[in-house]
Amino acid sequence: MLDPRHPEVRAYLVEKVSRAVEQWDMDGLKLDFIDRFAVTDPPPAPADADRTAVHEGVLQLLADLDARLRRTRPDVIVEHRQPYVSPGLWPYATMVRTVDCPLSPAENRQRTVDCRLTAGPLAVHADMIMWNSAEAPESVAVHLVNALFSVPQISVDLAAQSPDQLATLRFWLGVFRRYADVLQLGVLEPVRPDLGYPLVHARDHHTTVVARYAPLPVALPDRHAANGPQTLLVANADGDPVVLLTATRPEQALARVQDCRGEILSETVLDLAAGVNSVTVPTGGLFTLTREH
Repeated sequence: MLDPRHPEVRAYLVEKVSRAVEQWDMDGLKLDFIDRFAVTDPPPAPADADRTAVHEGVLQLLADLDARLRRTRPDVIVEHRQPYVSPGLWPYATMVRTVDCPLSPAENRQRTVDCRLTAGPLAVHADMIMWNSAEAPESVAVHLVNALFSVPQISVDLAAQSPDQLATLRFWLGVFRRYADVLQLGVLEPVRPDLGYPLVHARDHHTTVVARYAPLPVALPDRHAANGPQTLLVANADGDPVVLLTATRPEQALARVQDCRGEILSETVLDLAAGVNSVTVPTGGLFTLTREH
């Protein structure tokens, strides 16, 4: 473990790491294991160190590296990773990624939402999304919906996927792209952090997206409120297909239900009553409610 309190250590690391951009023409890099600098009871800084505290040396290292990289590539991309995501690192990164959890949709969800709540202006990446080649397309959709409020990273052999798995992947990546503004830049409102965020909302002035990871009811936004959203999307990642919608007043709206592959199962004008309304959305499917002006 090198000691970043030494100026020659920082210079050595900056020189080595910068090669990826300066010599190999990479667009950017990932800086990993920064948390390993945080040791318990570090020894006192020796006489030739120019920083007393280890964290001061780490911040100086990141600042020096950032300045060096941007001299070569002003738009350099730099990724940091949990568990060292914090506002102190915002100036030295463009994106952050969750800790390694490639086969756990629930942990990917919890950690991407955690990062979204602390990442400020930085893009948040899910960990690599993987699944067994024999998994049903519904399971593939559940993996993707659990990363819905982050940038998904798909880490499977596309050539080895079944037509249904590819259709599911194509459909949900289309949802990620089409609604990127609200998913990535909208107001994020996760529910019950103590339960791992079983319900997560994102909204802007036009659209509300709700991801449902447990059999919880979904409240319809008030269409009569100022700038009330006209479109509601409910992504169902729970095994229960019965979704309860709660409305504050009666209304009619256009309703569409799609399965995990994006195939339309129904399109109808839905009469919503004040109170609880039941709709059926298959696991891995998407419910879209569109209100006409």
